[in-house]
Amino acid sequence: MENMYVVIWVAKNKDRSGIGQRHFNREQAEALANDLNENYPGFLHRAMSLREEDAALAIEELRAEVSATPNGRAMPEFASLQASRAEAALIIDPNTPPAVVARLDHSMPLHPVLFG
Repeated sequence: MENMYVVIWVAKNKDRSGIGQRHFNREQAEALANDLNENYPGFLHRAMSLREEDAALAIEELRAEVSATPNGRAMPEFASLQASRAEAALIIDPNTPPAVVARLDHSMPLHPVLFG
């Protein structure tokens, strides 16, 4: 069997992608892509046939797959959920004891809110 497969990859949190230079048979490329996905969760890898696929289109499809996942880079609703959780942690009751306020992370502004 000819070695006509490579492994392509896309970074999940950055706008980076690439094509492996080493050629494999299909089984080897798929096994390597699976191993890389397991060991490097910040990237998505998959095997690509040099004979049957266009590299640019294959990478765009992989980018679309990354964008559709919560760990991907293009999920506005996921990002806004994360931001709302972070902001909620900064809202404090003005009656919070000073000892508790002193332990808060002051690198971000505190937002006093009147409760009740």
